[in-house]
Amino acid sequence: MRCETFDHKMSRRSLVALASKAALFSAVSTMGLNTMAKAKTGSSSAVAERSLQLLKPRPLKPGDSVALVCPGGRPHNPATISLAVRVVEDMGFKPVVGENVLKIHGPMAGTDEERLSDLLKFWQDEAIAGIFCVGGGYGALRLVDKVDYEVIRKQPKIFAGGDDNCHLLL
Repeated sequence: MRCETFDHKMSRRSLVALASKAALFSAVSTMGLNTMAKAKTGSSSAVAERSLQLLKPRPLKPGDSVALVCPGGRPHNPATISLAVRVVEDMGFKPVVGENVLKIHGPMAGTDEERLSDLLKFWQDEAIAGIFCVGGGYGALRLVDKVDYEVIRKQPKIFAGGDDNCHLLL
């Protein structure tokens, strides 16, 4: 599946369709993982079994708060964050910008711990209905094994992002 670039004129319907494609891709990938695990070991792996439990967050509604985070790379220009805020407002949501989105740590928006803290803070915040990644980048891959997936299981939310953020999506 190709991760598509977000167009600020994208309708809610198009955004939902794109998220549905990502969920379908995840389910198909998981089924493939389960099939490979069965072929290799004679039984499915625990990881594949847990992955088949698709979590479905509630849909976003106008007025919901949506967090803007940069788990991968940092924006090349701070104006990117301003544009993201305007886009989220135009979609009818209340943007909440992560504390570390403009920090500079090499090509990333802060250290691994800072980017992870933004992500998990918003995931635990009941007032936040969705989390949108601004940009992509290699830094997201560095967070995959550090994310507390129990926090996500307890409170599923809309999570949208492209590029290397697809690792976190899956």
